[in-house]
Amino acid sequence: MGDPWFLPLLSGPSRATASPVLQVPLWPLLEGDTVTLRCRGSGDKSVTGVTFYHGNEEVRRMSLRGTEQSLSLSPLQLHHRGRYRCGGSVSSWGLQKWKESQPVTVTVRALFTVPVLEGPPEITEGSPLNLSCLSTPSPLRPRAPLLHLFYRDGQRVGGPQESPQLRVPAVGVSDSGNYSCQVRSESGTVRKSSSQLHIRVHMPVANATVTPGPPALRVRAGEPVTLRCSVQVGSAPVTFTWLRDGQEVARGPLLELGDTERRHSGTYQCVATNQLGRDGHRVFRALSDELALEVTPDSPWITGPPHAVAPKDPQVHAELPGPLGRLQDAGDIYENLP
Repeated sequence: MGDPWFLPLLSGPSRATASPVLQVPLWPLLEGDTVTLRCRGSGDKSVTGVTFYHGNEEVRRMSLRGTEQSLSLSPLQLHHRGRYRCGGSVSSWGLQKWKESQPVTVTVRALFTVPVLEGPPEITEGSPLNLSCLSTPSPLRPRAPLLHLFYRDGQRVGGPQESPQLRVPAVGVSDSGNYSCQVRSESGTVRKSSSQLHIRVHMPVANATVTPGPPALRVRAGEPVTLRCSVQVGSAPVTFTWLRDGQEVARGPLLELGDTERRHSGTYQCVATNQLGRDGHRVFRALSDELALEVTPDSPWITGPPHAVAPKDPQVHAELPGPLGRLQDAGDIYENLP
């Protein structure tokens, strides 16, 4: 009868004894299994020049060795599924005849599903990043040990590990990139990868700067003034707002005053803003240092700075006559007159 774990399929009731028999395992077949197909002669008949077929394609040709020939499909993969048959020369009444077995369907089930990588496509610098590599094992082997690996731009950043989770405590700009994960069997014979997930790390605005730089800028009336606001870091789009003495006066990275007047004097600052997150629900602001702008009168006949310092009382040195016409003596006493 053959091995109890193999199923013999005969070609028919008459003359079937002369045809080879293709045997496959009886148990359910999953990816990664070790599987062998056997082509045997019927009864004590031997088979020579055995050829295996997968569909209509020749898989393997063998010469006679004993009474059976085998085809290994190990490790078993999903592309091995389909209909198989074998053929060979069978001796009958002293003659060699080419005979083929009946086709046998080989069904291969997935050991686990193709993984799906889940995570946020956008995240703010400094936030924790949590990725999940989700795959469902076959109900035929629900406890098959699986290993998970994580990649960024083709470089491994996590695993192999049993946990399907990857956590980055605080992301930086360098953590932006294309992420993927792979699930593999414990032996490594079955491996499946997820699609890529692009993750972008956004930078909050920081270090807003006004040029010409603080703390003070002094110009004559009528001279044009252009102030520029910039940030050292910050993901686009970044908006800029200008304040004079705490009140908004303009928007945009440039503040152009044209022909300045004394009313333009004051304390200037710029506020840089960007909104991050998938829905822009997180707002970040950076405030520049203060710039004191002073516009002085253009006419040289108008007195200068408003805070001019009055000169000190002049020091007078003189030789005054003392009593009776003599020179001043150190002991003489004088009264200050108005």
